[in-house]
Amino acid sequence: MQPTYPRLLAQLAQHPNRHNLLSMQRGLEKEGLRVNPNGELAESGHPKALGASLTHPSITTDFAESMLELVTDVAITPDAAIASLEELHQAALSQLPAGETLWNSSMPARLGNDEQIQPAWFGHNNAGYQKHLYRQGLARRYGNKMQTIAGIHYNLSLSDEFWQWQQRLIGHGTAAASERQSNGYMGLIRQFRRLAWLLSYLFGASPAVDRSFFGAAVPAQLQQLDLDTFYLPWATSLRMSDLGYSSNAQTALAVHFNSLDEYIDTIAAGLQTPYPTYQQFDNQDGTALTQLNSNLLQIENEFYSIIRPKRVAEKGESQLLAMARRGVQYIEVRNLDINPLLPLGIDAQQAHFIELFLLYCALQPSPQIDAVQHQRNLDNFALSVQQGRKPGLLLQDGDRRKTLTDWATELLQQMLPLAELLDEVHGTDAYRNSWQAQLDKCQDVSLTPSAQLLAKLQSGQSYLALTHDLSKQHAATLTALPLTPERQRHYQQLATESLRQFEQLETQRQIPFSEHLAQLQQRHQQLLKRHISAA
Repeated sequence: MQPTYPRLLAQLAQHPNRHNLLSMQRGLEKEGLRVNPNGELAESGHPKALGASLTHPSITTDFAESMLELVTDVAITPDAAIASLEELHQAALSQLPAGETLWNSSMPARLGNDEQIQPAWFGHNNAGYQKHLYRQGLARRYGNKMQTIAGIHYNLSLSDEFWQWQQRLIGHGTAAASERQSNGYMGLIRQFRRLAWLLSYLFGASPAVDRSFFGAAVPAQLQQLDLDTFYLPWATSLRMSDLGYSSNAQTALAVHFNSLDEYIDTIAAGLQTPYPTYQQFDNQDGTALTQLNSNLLQIENEFYSIIRPKRVAEKGESQLLAMARRGVQYIEVRNLDINPLLPLGIDAQQAHFIELFLLYCALQPSPQIDAVQHQRNLDNFALSVQQGRKPGLLLQDGDRRKTLTDWATELLQQMLPLAELLDEVHGTDAYRNSWQAQLDKCQDVSLTPSAQLLAKLQSGQSYLALTHDLSKQHAATLTALPLTPERQRHYQQLATESLRQFEQLETQRQIPFSEHLAQLQQRHQQLLKRHISAA
């Protein structure tokens, strides 16, 4: 029988075990559209002053040429991660073309037709063209507009010492180090998926969207706030709803995260399973490639999930293969909206709570997920993003139904001793303060970001006008605090070195891209065969 959360917490509070709380590492990834002075998608290419998007370690592009992605260094505290993200904003904003700024919201700015949203270009070299072709495939499968939805990813790792301690207490301490970590992370992920609705309620910040996102066919369930602004009255995150970033095709990939092998098997199968709808996108005469392949997944990153296990891959190795060989290294939380009210879209208070929540998930008993629980998780999450602020909204907790706010309050009360322990170990009061801010939201729904944004929209401004005004205000605040000369030189050197590395790749002798693509498919096949034979 697995130990209870109170027992694990009591064990963790003992002095020999407290050092496990000092070993967490984290990093942030934030996407953001570049927009022109009219609040429309910028048509300029990736600014050369920022370096080459293919080879720059911190400033790159996501789906579109006009969609920056900022990637922080690995940080030893939440505050350090936020400080790194702030610095990246300062560096990026200082090099944007005149009049451009970063759109600080998850739902996009005013969009034209799909052809105006150009998939990012990474060069003629094989690695760069593979990234571009993958994005072309995404555009055909899901539409360019869906790919302009932006978010924040929060990456967190816990040390092997933590997992050795945790797995020993639950009876798995004799496993190899990589297996211990993988088992621990998969348990964390299962618990996260059960409770992810809580983060949507507390931090969802996309209750409204501009008409241009849908074109002429605005979904019937949306209500109209003004000529161009549409919303759901109780929504917390349209971004995470089926109106936003989603894939109906991937419902066939029922990933329960019960083990790393199960996860790898399912994703590997998706990489090898032809999908009839996607086969229609292939040019029948073979004159031009339109996607990496016509399978359910082109690469493993196409799998949409609110949280994913990850590992840093070595050269020539996919993340899936890296995890198959060496286990899970960290987790990536993917259901965080950009909060337009905050200069960076996230702040240290939110970061502290996310880590409190993730550690709580790691300490909770996490039974296997069956088909019933899998569907329950999906239903609870869908309710939270579309109706999360609705008074008396009921979610399903096992065989019992609970109101969202009652269940949220119950969970927060369980987290309080952990927040106090984290503060004691780190010599701070940040975790308790963040915890209190979230409890206040459960007692007063008007404090949630989605409610605050909707209140501003209902006061008269459109979604586009409000978001553009806030984005410009935040940019002015950030650029008023310029980087030190030393840090300016640092980013200039990164940009220069990335351009040098890119030019080197462009001039290197390359195998034909058809052979490069065949090698990619061969790796997918080998991975699938490896796991089938192992099973």
